[in-house]
Amino acid sequence: QNKPPPKLILEPHPSLPYNALTPSTSGLPPPTMDSAVNTPFFFRQRAGSMPWNKLETLDVERIVRDVDLDALQSLLDILTFTKLNPNISAPRDVKGESLAIRGMQLQQLIVEYLLNVQESMNQSEQTLKQELRAAAHHVADLDSQLDRLNTRNKSLKRELKMYQAVVKTCENMLTYYGLDSAEIFLAARASAGHYGKNPPPPFDKGDQAKRPQGLSASLENLEKEARICMSEVPASSFPDVAGMTDEIGTIVDKISSLRTALSANRSLEKEVPPPAPAPAPAPAPAPPPESPPSPV
Repeated sequence: QNKPPPKLILEPHPSLPYNALTPSTSGLPPPTMDSAVNTPFFFRQRAGSMPWNKLETLDVERIVRDVDLDALQSLLDILTFTKLNPNISAPRDVKGESLAIRGMQLQQLIVEYLLNVQESMNQSEQTLKQELRAAAHHVADLDSQLDRLNTRNKSLKRELKMYQAVVKTCENMLTYYGLDSAEIFLAARASAGHYGKNPPPPFDKGDQAKRPQGLSASLENLEKEARICMSEVPASSFPDVAGMTDEIGTIVDKISSLRTALSANRSLEKEVPPPAPAPAPAPAPAPPPESPPSPV
């Protein structure tokens, strides 16, 4: 198994540019910042001398109090990559304090801040990993949804082809019987606009069988249907609806007259008594019996 790349201990923070990892004058390449590249860490060569006069002008207490990160950044390269000569002792400031102690204090502040940067980057890394996991789950859900939609799309395409074939067959049948499909659809649309949401019920043979038979009953049903038709057709449905309503009213009046005449005729038939039956003819008398001949 491949070993994981070495974890970067000190890493720059956005508010503190880390210039210590810039190319040096020694010719050695700086260590990489990309943890994905398995490059071993190494220490750079030290060069130059320590600027003790610059350390002498610094106030460590002020830097701690004001959290002066810019001052620490200006000393980062100097304190980290300057070559210290053990044969040369560190000078003292005007107060008699050793500048080596002051440099050590500054190094402590720098290391403390870089440790804080490391912790903050570790937390950011964990947060990004959680977001990456959530994004991966979301992508997986989207892939599953895409598969379902593709399957549904294929099914709808098959249904569409089937319905297109059915429509084509119907058009061929209409053409065969001499009917125009446009006229059929226009008639259906006109019927829907006329009846609205209350279309007439379909013809039922059972209802037809239940209707009373006879001329009077037929006239009564015809009159009822005509009156229902007059009440259901609004005045704004057609331009000539007023004349149509008058004609229907005339038909209703004629039907009523026919019903009245038929009822009167039946009443007269009930009032006239039937003729008396003719008496039966009397039976003819029977002929007398013949007497036997007398003897001579």
